[in-house]
Amino acid sequence: KSADTYKVAKQADTLQLFYNLDKHEVDEMLDKLNYNLSEDYLEKNLEYYLKRTSHGSTLSRVVHAQLANIINNKKLSWDLYLDALTSDFNDIQGGTTGEGIHAGVMSGTILIAQQSFAGLNLKGDIVGFSPKLPKHWRKISFNFSFKNTNYQCTVFKESIIVRQTNNDSIPVSIKINEVVYEIASNEDIVLKY
Repeated sequence: KSADTYKVAKQADTLQLFYNLDKHEVDEMLDKLNYNLSEDYLEKNLEYYLKRTSHGSTLSRVVHAQLANIINNKKLSWDLYLDALTSDFNDIQGGTTGEGIHAGVMSGTILIAQQSFAGLNLKGDIVGFSPKLPKHWRKISFNFSFKNTNYQCTVFKESIIVRQTNNDSIPVSIKINEVVYEIASNEDIVLKY
C-alpha cells in the first residue's frame, strides 16, 4: 500500500501555521475565508495531529511544544520540549547523531524557551511578553535585539526585569501581558505580572 492510504504525517506541517503566526492572525485569516470554527479548534487540531504525527523530524516536537503551550497544556509542552532539547544527546532518530547534530532543532528549543516559556513576542510593532515559566524554573535570562534596540531581560515566576541597553536617550515601549510600559535607555524596569 501507498503511504497516502494512511492518515500519518512525518512532521508538523499543518500546525506549522501557528508556529509562524500568532493565533489571532490565523483567526483573522479564517474569518476572512468565512470559516466558523469552535473556540477550541487549535486544541482539537493539536490533539488530532499528535495522534497521527510520527515526528520523523525532530523539529516537529518544537512546533508541537509551542502549540501545547499556547493552549496551556504545560505538561505536554514541557515533555515535547524536553524530547526536542535532548534529541541529539539521546539519539532519538536512531543513529543520525553520528552524522552531526541538528542545529535547527537546537535553535528551535532556544526559541521555545524564549517565546513559549519567557513569553517573548517580536511579531508586533513593540516587544511583548506573556510569560509562562515551567513550574520548576526559577528564572530565565537572555539578551535580544529588536528594531535596532538591544535588550537584556530576566523573567522570574511573578516578575520581569527588562533593560534597554542602547546608549541613546530615546525611550522604547514594551508590552507585558497587554499593558504597555516605557523604558528609558540603560534603566531597569521591574514589573509584576
